[in-house]
Amino acid sequence: MNEIAVVDLGISNVKSVSKAIQHVGGEANLVDSCESIKHAKKIILPGVGAFDEAMSRLKKLDLIEILNEKALLQKVPILGICLGYQLMSNGSEEGNSSGLAWVDSETVSLKKLIDNNTFKCPHMGWNSIDWINSEEQEFLNKGIRTPSRFYFVHSYIPVFRDRSLVKGVTNYGKDLDVCFRAENLFGTQFHPEKSHVYGLQLLKNFCEII
Repeated sequence: MNEIAVVDLGISNVKSVSKAIQHVGGEANLVDSCESIKHAKKIILPGVGAFDEAMSRLKKLDLIEILNEKALLQKVPILGICLGYQLMSNGSEEGNSSGLAWVDSETVSLKKLIDNNTFKCPHMGWNSIDWINSEEQEFLNKGIRTPSRFYFVHSYIPVFRDRSLVKGVTNYGKDLDVCFRAENLFGTQFHPEKSHVYGLQLLKNFCEII
């Protein structure tokens, strides 16, 4: 099933995600209502911008209940990208809103976390990722070597209590949790849609998850 529902909150570059999905043979459908998400079999939650604004838009569009149903009850595969990855956490130091709390993680300030003037914040550019805890063949890194390079733009980053959920780390002043899997839920702090060959392979892997 290569049909992907891409959640459009009006603050994300959903066109680049949609084009990347189409490039790897998937069909991307932009969705922004309960009705348009109701029958989705796979979902991408992209995001660029502020945590509180994104949560506010999810509430205004009345999408939280249907997304919770898809994520936690129907167990459909959902991929969070960048801010979408952070929205899956309990909350963020960037704002005051609670997150979706699909996984037990907290989104923290990257500047405070690395505490090192050598590394600029926001973290912007290419970084190498080491894949860990990812023996399962259906995982997103199938066919992608370790280490591999992906593109980042972020000032905040989730930190996971359950280290077994972390599937990819990058070193930027310290090791950062940049990819996770928890059953049907996946997330990347980096932007696969901007990461050329490896990013396209990752999105292809997500499209092909059964």
